[in-house]
Amino acid sequence: MVWHAFMLNPRFMRSLCHKEILYRLPMPWEKIHEAIRNRDWTFTLKDADARCFRDETGLHADLLDEFSTWADTVGTPLTPFVGFSVPRKPIVGHEKALVQKYRDHFAWADKDLAAKLKDAVVRQSEFVDKMNNHLWIRSPALGGTLSRAIHRYGDFLHLLRLCPGRTIVPTLDIDLVWHTHQCSSPKQYAEAMEDMVGRFVNHDDTIAKDSLREGFDFSQSLWHVHLGTEYRVCGCWDCEALLSAVDDLQAKEEAGVATNMEDVTNLSLEVQKVVTYYRAVEVSVRAQRRLPVMRDEASVARF
Repeated sequence: MVWHAFMLNPRFMRSLCHKEILYRLPMPWEKIHEAIRNRDWTFTLKDADARCFRDETGLHADLLDEFSTWADTVGTPLTPFVGFSVPRKPIVGHEKALVQKYRDHFAWADKDLAAKLKDAVVRQSEFVDKMNNHLWIRSPALGGTLSRAIHRYGDFLHLLRLCPGRTIVPTLDIDLVWHTHQCSSPKQYAEAMEDMVGRFVNHDDTIAKDSLREGFDFSQSLWHVHLGTEYRVCGCWDCEALLSAVDDLQAKEEAGVATNMEDVTNLSLEVQKVVTYYRAVEVSVRAQRRLPVMRDEASVARF
């Protein structure tokens, strides 16, 4: 969670870690997906991975569990009171040199790093909540949503290249792809930005809301002028499923397959049926009930 938030502040991470191996490490998505159960989002490390973490860091792999299961270590006092004092002896010459050595060794360190990373995690929680509200990961049109978002991200980078002195504010779907790109590894992200945009591009999540609104209005106007399409997308399951179905229909027409108005009408009804089914599945998952069955499996296969 902290590593993820750190990567989403690329300028901050570059200033601290550009010479460290962490700067070249990508987010291990495959391992993450293996550890998270899709149905209830529980996180469980494999025994081998947990042992590896414990051996490398000396820490328990599940820190929350460790904090909640501390053993009772209160003992019986041997005596009711023990008086003691610590004499204030001056630091001798060789000890001063040792203290200075440690100071010099850590002089480069950001003393407020922990607080800054905590703030970064809190800021990213708002984006996580938005993603959870849209629940694209359970959407019947997930593939189409991501495909369109990746294409729009390419257009977003094009606008960044055109307007180096302006703040271009992404939509939610574009921001999701941008986040994923940053997690490819800070070094790879920086090199990709130099190649595609012509400069290093920071992802600044500390911009004030008023400035974000102004930046979004400008971004929307710029998008309309250069691309001629809507910038803001709804993102709900119904709209995304309908867009995916229309994309499929257009692909058929481009391949020479004839279509008519009846196909369009049937498409709308089919989308409605599939989205209704997926919503019923989600309700059953949350209520821990038996999952409903879709009788027409061919409809689900389309999406």
